[in-house]
Amino acid sequence: MTAAMFKSYRLWLLAALIAMSLVFGSCQRSRSLPEIRVGLIVSLSGDIPEVGQATINAAQMAVRPINEMGGLQTGKQRRLIKLVIEDSLDTPQGAVASAQKLINQEDVAVIVGPQASRNAIPVAEVAEATQIPLISPWSTNPATTANKRYAFRVPFTDLAAAQVIAQFARKDLQATKAALLYDITRPHNTTSADVFKQAFRTLGGEIVADETYTPDNPADNNFIQYLTRIREQNPQILYLPNYSNEILVQAEQARELGIEAIFLGTDAWVTLSSEQLSDDLEGSIFTSHYAPDILEPEARGFVEHYRERYDEVPNDVAALTYDAFGLLFQAIQNQGKADPEAIREGLVSIKDYRGVTGTIGYQRGGDPVKSVVLLKIQGGQFKFERLVNPS
Repeated sequence: MTAAMFKSYRLWLLAALIAMSLVFGSCQRSRSLPEIRVGLIVSLSGDIPEVGQATINAAQMAVRPINEMGGLQTGKQRRLIKLVIEDSLDTPQGAVASAQKLINQEDVAVIVGPQASRNAIPVAEVAEATQIPLISPWSTNPATTANKRYAFRVPFTDLAAAQVIAQFARKDLQATKAALLYDITRPHNTTSADVFKQAFRTLGGEIVADETYTPDNPADNNFIQYLTRIREQNPQILYLPNYSNEILVQAEQARELGIEAIFLGTDAWVTLSSEQLSDDLEGSIFTSHYAPDILEPEARGFVEHYRERYDEVPNDVAALTYDAFGLLFQAIQNQGKADPEAIREGLVSIKDYRGVTGTIGYQRGGDPVKSVVLLKIQGGQFKFERLVNPS
């Protein structure tokens, strides 16, 4: 072997040793940092893709700093967080199929999502049957967590929100006559409507019109027939516990018919963008989970970081999702383990987690005790109106 050949061989050998050491080091790190697989079910298809995208944005923002620090501390080791994302197609069937895939094929230890109650309710049944904990960041229907040990939510329930907005309508707005228009096929809408009616009547108010529709009926793409009947009753309040894509049409048609009632709504309105906040919605009031302008100092960091990264103010879906992951990380660290049963036990033990959307604790099963925020649409923006603490 010539000197040149020997030198070339030495360089090749050195490169090979370096490559082997990198591979070996990587393998060692992989072995020392096993993954915690977290399923994320989102609605990227269907009526509310912005909800799914906000969920992904907040989830990635929560996970990234944990992984950049080397993983989540569990006992004596760190473990990376692996997000496994599935699109629910915004249907109950699609959501269930996503959950089954995450549990049976992806071997996740926990599921975050779905968001809308119509999808979260059947997925919670799957989670309960398979004993995989589920944290819904946006579902407010009581059925999501009712009689379940493995289903949790971050937001308040429809029961609490509807009671608050009914009380506000009757006592603060001094309304005596209210009308409703809502989708009768969706749990969030119907539960909110039922509770509002009962609470408003209990406070001495009168429900003068109670109109329902089904989105699968082509004729119901136009709400004129329902709104015409509502106009005849001259209500002071029109409660619209529907999703934002329908609210825009309903508000426009109501104003065209000359209905002057104040529109009231639910947290589903929060997906309305500033470009969509037309004069038709001016003065409307709805329940929400947080208001960026009244946040505690530690929560303002989340809003600033989100704006820097995504160039928009985070809506309540994003804030609640961020809190869902904060609760999950706290539960895992409390237990020092990340198996499904340990996560469930860790969540149950949380009593006063300080999140972006307020202090969260599970004193009543999977439902947290939380405040309700009222937001007002004013000047094309969401403005903080009132904070109502739980009684």
